[in-house]
Amino acid sequence: MTGRRRTIAIVRGIAVAAIFSLSVADQSATAGQGIVINDPTGIQYGIQDNKVYLRNLNAYDSTWLPCCYNYWIDLSTDNGKAQFSALLAHKLSGKKLSIWKSDPTTAGAIDIVGDF
Repeated sequence: MTGRRRTIAIVRGIAVAAIFSLSVADQSATAGQGIVINDPTGIQYGIQDNKVYLRNLNAYDSTWLPCCYNYWIDLSTDNGKAQFSALLAHKLSGKKLSIWKSDPTTAGAIDIVGDF
């Protein structure tokens, strides 16, 4: 292996290690729990005070808190509007939906809604 090729190989190795380190750090920073809902047509929600309350997530995962005002999407933010839009699109299409919360054992806003 020539000196230049060896240098390139070392740089690539360092880059791969750095990317791996960042991905591991990112996962620990977003520790939490997600639910994959294969048929989101049954998701129940109510809208009050600019929040969409997700009422029956415990039906999909019993470790999540029960009905009725424990989890919400904040419609006062662009992120919340996008999350609710994604939820409605999946609810209408019947396609799999994933919901993520940093700590589902406490009430609070949903962190991520999507297809992951």
